[in-house]
Amino acid sequence: MNLLYFTSIDMSNPDPGAKAHIENILIGLHALDWDITLFSCASRPDQHPKYPFRNILIKKKNYSLLSQIIEQVKLGNLLVRKKWPADIIYVRFSPLLIAPVIFGILKNIPVCCEINAVTEFSVSFRKLLPVALAIENWILRKSRRIITTSYEIKKHLSNRAGIPREKIAVIPMGYDVRVDNGEYFGRQKERDKANCWIIGYLGQLHQRQGVSTLLRSIQIVARSYDNVQLELAGSGPEEPNIRKLIRELGIEKKVKLLGYLSRGQISAFLERCDITVAPYYGSFEDTPMGSPSKIITYLAAGKPVITSRLSSLQVFGECADVFFFTPDSGEDLAKAIISVIVALEKGEREFGKDGPRFVKDVFSWDNLVTKTDYILQTCLKKR
Repeated sequence: MNLLYFTSIDMSNPDPGAKAHIENILIGLHALDWDITLFSCASRPDQHPKYPFRNILIKKKNYSLLSQIIEQVKLGNLLVRKKWPADIIYVRFSPLLIAPVIFGILKNIPVCCEINAVTEFSVSFRKLLPVALAIENWILRKSRRIITTSYEIKKHLSNRAGIPREKIAVIPMGYDVRVDNGEYFGRQKERDKANCWIIGYLGQLHQRQGVSTLLRSIQIVARSYDNVQLELAGSGPEEPNIRKLIRELGIEKKVKLLGYLSRGQISAFLERCDITVAPYYGSFEDTPMGSPSKIITYLAAGKPVITSRLSSLQVFGECADVFFFTPDSGEDLAKAIISVIVALEKGEREFGKDGPRFVKDVFSWDNLVTKTDYILQTCLKKR
C-alpha cells in the first residue's frame, strides 16, 4: 500500500513536538508494510534525519505568503511529473498545503486530512482569513477521512464545514513513554531533605497559558511555605510582562526563569520538580484546544499535575495524578498546590505511578499507529 504523506513541518528542526509525532507514526506505519513517501520541509538539509522510507525535501527560503504559494506550484508540478504510485494521500494540513489535495481529487486518490489547529486562531495572514477558511472547508468536504487531536476541534470543524462528525476521527498527539523504575521516589526523598518544594512549568510564555495565574498563586503559597520555588521553563512574547508581574508581586526570590530547554534539559528539569502545573486560562473554553502535550509530558515523567478545570481537559480526570483548579483563579490554584504539598509531606499517597500508566494506555505510539492504520484502511475500503 502506497502512502504519500505531506507536511509543512520542518523536520530538520530539533523541536520534539510535531516532528516526533510525525516520525513515530510513519515509522510505525512503515513497520506495518506501508510504502511511504514523506514530503517535508527542510531549512537545514544537512541536519535532516534519515528515515527508512523515501523523504522528498522541500526547502523553504522563507515563510512569506508569496514564497509558500510558489512552493505549492512547484510541488504540484513535481507530483504531476514524477507519477509516484499512491493508494492514499495524507496531508498534515495548513491552508497553503493545497497542491496534494487537488492532485488527489483529480487523480481519484483518497485524501486523508489531519488538522490540529483552529485556523481562526492560528493563521498568520489575518486579512486572508476568509479565503483560508473557504479553502479549508472545501478540503474538509472533499477529504475521505479527517483526523484531529481533540473532540473540541472535531466538533468545531464539523459545525463550521457542515460535515458529519463520524467523518472525523480523534487521534491525540503521542509521547515517548518513560516507564517509571522507582528512581523518582528516591529523588523525591532527597529533595525533602533539602527542604525545598519545586513547582515546575514547561511551555510557552504566552497569555493563554495562564502563567500570570500561576505567579499569583505562588505569592499565596509562599505565605504558608517559605521554601517553595517556581521554575518556569520556556520562552515567549509574554516574558517581559511576566518579569514585570514577578517584581510587582515581590516574588523575585521565589521564581526562576530558565528560558528555552532542549530535550535533554527537559528531562533534568522534570526530575527536579515536585509538582507540575498547566494553568491554561479560562478563555480556552471558547477556543477549541488540541492535544495538551504539556500535561502528557508531566504525567509520563511521573509527576503530580495541577491543571485548569476545562471541558477539553476532563479526559485527564481518569488519571489519579491529575488535580484541577478553577481557571484564572490564583487563590484556587494555590489551594490545589498546598493540598498536594500536604499529601506529599504526610506520605498519604504515592504519586507518579498512575500518570505513566495513563499515558501509555492512551498516548503511546503503538496505540496511535494502530488507530491511524485503521483510519487509512477505511479510506481504502471506501475507494
